[in-house]
Amino acid sequence: MPLAMTLHRFGIGNLRPEHRPLEVIDKQMVRVAIKAVALNYRDILVMRGTYGPGLALPLIPCSDGTGIVLDAGVDVDDLLTGDRVCTHMVPDWQDGPLEPHMQLSTLGGPAQGILCEERVLPGAR
Repeated sequence: MPLAMTLHRFGIGNLRPEHRPLEVIDKQMVRVAIKAVALNYRDILVMRGTYGPGLALPLIPCSDGTGIVLDAGVDVDDLLTGDRVCTHMVPDWQDGPLEPHMQLSTLGGPAQGILCEERVLPGAR
């Protein structure tokens, strides 16, 4: 069970390490071993509860980081085990204008973030 830093209550002092169940990987996803995480001002605001105070908890914060692909779904043909990758804050936003529904995939709130050992994320498109 991978370790994640999780908020069950807002406040930076409320970050707690927690073992989480292994995420299921589907055919268009990759499992990434997170190696580095950036701390953005937005991440601090999320943890304080002042950015999107209606965000659902528990939450793994942070949106930007890098890692190594551990496994790729069968439909992912442009990433291989061992490839170095970086996250995209809004995985559903590939091009064009940012649509409201895309914001639901924003890492670190409302979607689970990357302050953890492993995450399953969309493969490159």
